[in-house]
Amino acid sequence: MATKQAHFVPQTYLRGFLFDEKKEKVYAYNSRSKLITPTRIDKICSQNYLYRVKDKDDNDSDEIEETLAKDIEPKYQGWLDAVRSGKWLDNSTIADISVFIALQHLRVPSTMAFFEEMGVNALRNAAKDELLKLLDDDARKAMMDEFKRDDPARFEKLLKENPDFTGELSKQDIQDMIDENNMKLTVDIGKNNVIRGIFEQVLPIADTFIRRGWHIMFAPDGYEFITSDMPAFVAKRMPDGVIHFSFGGFGRLDSEIVFPMAKDVCIVINGPEYFQKAGVVTPAAVDIINRMVSSRPNLQYLISAQQSLVERYSRYLSSPPQMQE
Repeated sequence: MATKQAHFVPQTYLRGFLFDEKKEKVYAYNSRSKLITPTRIDKICSQNYLYRVKDKDDNDSDEIEETLAKDIEPKYQGWLDAVRSGKWLDNSTIADISVFIALQHLRVPSTMAFFEEMGVNALRNAAKDELLKLLDDDARKAMMDEFKRDDPARFEKLLKENPDFTGELSKQDIQDMIDENNMKLTVDIGKNNVIRGIFEQVLPIADTFIRRGWHIMFAPDGYEFITSDMPAFVAKRMPDGVIHFSFGGFGRLDSEIVFPMAKDVCIVINGPEYFQKAGVVTPAAVDIINRMVSSRPNLQYLISAQQSLVERYSRYLSSPPQMQE
């Protein structure tokens, strides 16, 4: 049975950024409270029943959460160990890590909200197209005649409950419905469609990673990577230093997929051809990755094993935070 609290950033991943192994704590900067707190990883990056959907019998189903918790998340430490070994990663491991990165990008609430907004906009635009057809007098009359014939009870109910409704629609009625400043269409695509639609994108996105170049970056002594509540993302660094996010999506070959695996190692996937390159990078490279992590829009948490790093990079989100023990 799935727990009530669904972590959209798995605890098995967050353990790579601990400063307190026994109590499983990280330093987390909360962009809402503007505070840095030593925080247990089971207390952040979660929502109640986030992946709960309805099954074919219209019953609550936690199948997705259970699959994530039992079949995917427990394997992460093994993949991290394989990457940390510095040895060539076999195709199976590359494929597994690719799926995990794709999942980690898709399963966070912000991505889910984005998919829902796209779905709502698509349905709303389709509805507008249909309404535009009703500006034609003959089409509008035919639609209302069909309504009266096919659902007379509902038609009579509308007449009784709406004194201003004459039984006919005017051009102005239709225009009011499609007016951008007076939108009367309420569209709900449903949580089931959003959740299932998102998880259907995992394998196609992961497939794009498998065919591109893999940079496995190890932090030098005295330096660490940080992470966030949206740890896997696509970005593009411009020549002037500006970072663009979701720069054309995962399919754009001049973009970079960035995923800090743990405080000591980060994966960056880019280029048009597959290769593997592993090695210790410069402090400047670690700084660039951390700046990319902390610059992503709509973050709630920056997460690190070092208080100083969270404090330093939080400036990309807000003014310098206070400390709270």
